[in-house]
Amino acid sequence: MVSPQPPAGGDPGSDFARLFAKHYRAVFGYVFCLVPNWSDADDIIQEVGVKLWQGFGRYRPGSDFVRWACTVAHYEVLSFRRRRKARVQFDPDLLDQLAGPAAEAAGELEERRDALRECVDRLPPTWRALVDMVYGEGKSAGEAARLTARPAASVHTTLSQIRKQLRECVRHRLGREDPAAEPAPVAEACHRLTAGDAAAELAGLLAASPAARRAYARHMADTVCLRFLTRALFAAPPTPAEEAAPEPGAPLTFGPKAGSRAGRGAARPLPRWVVPAAAAAAVLVGVALLLRPAPRPVAKAPDTPPPPPAQPVVLVATVEAVRGDRWEVGKGEAVPKVGARLAAGRAVRLKAGLAKVAFDGGAVALVEGPAAFTPETGGRVLLADGALTATVPAGAEGFTVRTANGDFVDLGTEFGVRASDGRAEAHVFVGAVEARAAGAAPRRAGGLEALALPRRGAAPEAVVFDGGRLPAPGALDPDKPVLREFWLGVAGKGKNLDNLIAHPPFAAGLPDGREYLPAFEFGRRARADRYGSRVAAVVRAPQTGAYTFRVAGDDQVRLSLANGPAPAGKRVIASVPLRTGVREWTAHPSQVSAPVRLEAGRSYYLEALHWQAVLGDHLSVGWTLPDGTREWPIPGRRLSRVDTPDPVK
Repeated sequence: MVSPQPPAGGDPGSDFARLFAKHYRAVFGYVFCLVPNWSDADDIIQEVGVKLWQGFGRYRPGSDFVRWACTVAHYEVLSFRRRRKARVQFDPDLLDQLAGPAAEAAGELEERRDALRECVDRLPPTWRALVDMVYGEGKSAGEAARLTARPAASVHTTLSQIRKQLRECVRHRLGREDPAAEPAPVAEACHRLTAGDAAAELAGLLAASPAARRAYARHMADTVCLRFLTRALFAAPPTPAEEAAPEPGAPLTFGPKAGSRAGRGAARPLPRWVVPAAAAAAVLVGVALLLRPAPRPVAKAPDTPPPPPAQPVVLVATVEAVRGDRWEVGKGEAVPKVGARLAAGRAVRLKAGLAKVAFDGGAVALVEGPAAFTPETGGRVLLADGALTATVPAGAEGFTVRTANGDFVDLGTEFGVRASDGRAEAHVFVGAVEARAAGAAPRRAGGLEALALPRRGAAPEAVVFDGGRLPAPGALDPDKPVLREFWLGVAGKGKNLDNLIAHPPFAAGLPDGREYLPAFEFGRRARADRYGSRVAAVVRAPQTGAYTFRVAGDDQVRLSLANGPAPAGKRVIASVPLRTGVREWTAHPSQVSAPVRLEAGRSYYLEALHWQAVLGDHLSVGWTLPDGTREWPIPGRRLSRVDTPDPVK
């Protein structure tokens, strides 16, 4: 039985349980606003409960628990999007725009809920029956229309009337104006959202108007209130007399459905505290071992020590993609396939291949075998040996790669770490990393710089950047088909691109770094002087006819095309002799190629050699299709990787 008042005191578990049970509906309302599907929201709120418990030591007593919890929930929503496809999915920009209104609505949810309770009591019985069906049982408006033998349009209209009356009633009881008047298109799209057929329409409405976003957030918060309210208000079964002839205006009550779990025993009215406590209990199951003292062990003989308490399993990362993977697992353990969740504190060994691991905090690690690593809580991973590349987006700063010699802490970066033979190195592609070793002052490295921790207890030291020996960022991302390789410190005089071709590491195919791009374009990535790049992809012609190619860049570019998917026989078709602005396509006549005839469905190797002298760097390649369509630059959907089989011969 769930206690109506969790025990208070100095126990962190009790304090957390009390706060989370009290504010569970508000946090759920925030999640439901960003992921408006009951099943998805239920999955996310369980992970949110775990994250809140893990970080509860950082919560300041007396501060706004709901605001803090909503911040954690926002990152969990983003993590959920990476792990699996939400049934109703908004793009990341819209999620950021909804964050403020959703948090505001969540903070007011309990106050509105109390007013809403009284307003629901005043609804006519037929309206309350529809509220119970749609919000209490979670049926879509279309399902409700079928069950009540009414036209779907009629159900939508009635729901709109109900919500309007409830909104006015709540406004009157709170004694203030509602700043988020609900536009009719938003209301209608919200009513149809449960069926999943209005997501795109609703996203467009919300992206276009701050007022629509505020109204939507309030609508979804009230939907959550109705969900929990109806489960409590309609818990008591009606008597036969009440079923036959309800009093006009009297509260309508419903019993459990025949054959349902609730109907197998005698039902009775539930106290008000049961609903939030029971709802929170569903989430707290995952962290129950953390929230209560371990049960007393069964009495044993004095010479038999009690068994150690069971440790909760905390899942912190997801395997998102693999290539040529060979895992080493213990007896009875499952091989980590795509979608597998990795537990904190459990070592994982990749004997060969490549694996993409997304951490719940937002960072993504690309691990190359042979490697041994252990995911940890708090946005950390222990790399015992091997190599990985970490991409850390905004909001996930502080991601840490731990090694036996010390830690490499992200400061907003894309960086790689190698650990082997008692030595650890971090090579920074973009951004900055700080190396920290016990007993030594921390040291920072920026883009195309590297730091080493040569042994345990040694101070960090600068080494030559060598990102080419690390997994290439984006190597397992299907939406990044363009390979970019770069060589640093290219010496020589005269034509700089000729110096790149004569550079021994270039001739040997040993770049200082590589990455994959989403389109045939990059801008200000390397931030280095006197370096060269090779950018290559296989482009497939969508039409038969004459194409013209264009190229822009800083400082020099040479664009080549082959008559097939392999580089053999490639010829120069356009060039940039002196720097241009970003996407400045007409500074020099040589930037535009002569018309080139391509055949629909065939694939062609496309390569750009790029030279950078000093200051900024960028490259863009575009084409004009036979029908006049301009794609400047060439988008990823037209391209495939040069290191994969040609999809169309």
